[in-house]
Parts: sequence; C-alpha cells; structure tokens
Amino acid sequence: MIIFKTDLEELPPCCELCPYSKPYGLVGDRFCKITKAYFTGNVKPPYKERPDECPLRPIPEKSLTGNSDYYQWGDWEDGYNACIDEIIGE
Repeated sequence: MIIFKTDLEELPPCCELCPYSKPYGLVGDRFCKITKAYFTGNVKPPYKERPDECPLRPIPEKSLTGNSDYYQWGDWEDGYNACIDEIIGE
C-alpha cells in the first residue's frame, strides 16, 4: 500500500469533481491520474459515487477509547494513533 498526503480538504464525491482525474473520450469518461485507469459515466448529474477502485480514503479518526474495536491492548491504540500522527504530520 502506498500512502500519500494530498491538499484536499475533503474527499470528492465523484470522479468529475476530483483534481486527480481528467476527461477523456466521450462525455462521462474520466482518466484517473493516480491509478492510470479509465472510468465511464461519472460526469452527468446525478453523479455516481466514487468507484470502488478509487485510491482516495479519508484519514481515520484517532482512537481515544483506551482500547480499540479489534484489540483490548492499549499498546495497539498507541501504535494506531502514532501511525495517524505520522500521516498527518503531527
């Protein structure tokens, strides 16, 4: 998995509004600059949601519960939060 930080304030709801896509071919066709893949039909309203293949993901919230949903150890939570800090540059 490759992770890179973007300057996006929020995730685009569709390819049409994504700065990492560009139009190609017929109306509704988009080229993803990240995956180098072509998608069809994301332009005209109602916009389709982002395709499942979209690599953009929101940064998860830090875990502040004292334990996680998956494990009962606080060490896991510390490591999880440290990873998020690294991604967002804190």
